[in-house]
Amino acid sequence: MASPDDEFPAVGAGRLRWPLLAFLAVFLAATLAAALLTPPVHRLLVRSAAHSPFAAHVLAKPLAKLIDRLRWPFLALGLLWLVRGTDRRSWFRPAGHLFSHFFLGCSLGLLAHGPMLLAADWHLRPLSPAVPLALAAAPIVAILEEVVFRGLLFRSAERVLGTVAGAIASSLFFACVHFRVAPGAPPMGSLESISLPLALHSSWELLTAFWTNFRPVPFLSLFLLGLLLCRWARRFRSLLPAIGFHWGIVSIALPFRRLIALGPFGGSPIDSPLCPLLLCLLLIRDRRCHGS
Repeated sequence: MASPDDEFPAVGAGRLRWPLLAFLAVFLAATLAAALLTPPVHRLLVRSAAHSPFAAHVLAKPLAKLIDRLRWPFLALGLLWLVRGTDRRSWFRPAGHLFSHFFLGCSLGLLAHGPMLLAADWHLRPLSPAVPLALAAAPIVAILEEVVFRGLLFRSAERVLGTVAGAIASSLFFACVHFRVAPGAPPMGSLESISLPLALHSSWELLTAFWTNFRPVPFLSLFLLGLLLCRWARRFRSLLPAIGFHWGIVSIALPFRRLIALGPFGGSPIDSPLCPLLLCLLLIRDRRCHGS
C-alpha cells in the first residue's frame, strides 16, 4: 500500500530543511517585488485608461489591490522553484468530484448570501463588463489559491507538523492573508502618481491588514474553509475537489460584489454569519461519513 507521501507528495521533500520558512520568504519577496513594480504599472494604467475599460476598472481599486494582484506571478515563480523536481501531476489527479464540489460551493455561496439579498439595492450596481470578467477570473483564482495553500503550504506544513497541526497552521495563514486594506481607501485613479515609498507603505499595510482590519466572522469563515479544503485535499489525494468548491464560492462572490450594494453583512459569503455555520455542518457531515 502506498504511503500518504507517495499519494500526494509534499513540498520539496528531502531538499528543503525549513520548508515553511522558505514559503514565508518567497511570500515576502513576492510582495516586495510587487511594490517595486507598482509605480511603472500605475503610470501605464493611467496612460491606457482613456481607451481601455480594463485599465479604468483597475484604477478604480485601492493601491493595495494592485500590489496584491502583482505579487501573484512572483509568488507562483518562487513556489515553482521550491517544488522543482517533485511530481506535481498528482495535484490534478482525476478525482471525479470537480463539478459536484463546484455546485456545492455555489450552493453554499447562495445560502450565505441570503441575508444580503434581502437588504440589497440592486439598482445601485447595474450589470457591467466587470461581471463576466469576474466569472472568468473565478476558476483562475481557485486554481492559484489551491495550488498555493493546499498543494504547497498545507503539504509542507503537514510534513513538518503532522496532518492536524499542518491543516490548522495553513488554514490560519489562509485566513490571515485574505484580509485586505479597510474599505474606503482612495482609488488609484485619484492619485496623479505613485512613488516607491508610497508603494512600499501600501505593501506593508497589505501585510499587516489582518491586525488592523480583523473581523471575527470572515476570519472564522476563512479558517473553517481552509480546514475543509485541507481535509478534501488529503482525502481525495487531489486538489480538484478543493478547486471545484473554491471555484463555486468565488463564482458567486465576485459577481455579487458588482451587482448589489453592500448590505449589513458586506458583499461576500465569508462576511455572512451563516457561512461559518454552513462550513461547520459540511465538516461534521464529512467527518461522520468518511471518518477522521
